Amino acid sequence: MMTCLLIVLVLLAACGPVVSVSPVAVLRNTPGPAVVITDDRIETAVFQIERPDGWRVITSAADAPVSIILVSPDERWLMMISAAPIDVEKAPRPTVDDESELRSERRDVMLDDETFISTFGAAPVDEWDAFDEIFTRTIESLAAV
Repeated sequence: MMTCLLIVLVLLAACGPVVSVSPVAVLRNTPGPAVVITDDRIETAVFQIERPDGWRVITSAADAPVSIILVSPDERWLMMISAAPIDVEKAPRPTVDDESELRSERRDVMLDDETFISTFGAAPVDEWDAFDEIFTRTIESLAAV
């Protein structure tokens, strides 16, 4: 019994140097939080904007240009705000189950510090006027960080 215990202790001691004491490279290089989201504001490294009440926020990947997607609570309206030009053909669309025709629009904005921001909005055609009011107000709240 004592011999088995001694063998286990020797094996455990031998395995010690195999275990890395420093984090792997991908964890050392993980970017910090690029987006701060509160109840009514969103702040990125490039811009800040008012968050429409109840809208869900989807952030871009850490290795992509800064962008956010805002989705209405019923998922029928969508906005995208990006520090890179938005390709309208590839931009996301809201989820609409009832065969509604969608309208979309891209609007580019130059902030006070001359930062280029591209915005995109999409909603069903018959809901566009109500959506556009929120879309316009959100774009007007854009500011440089």
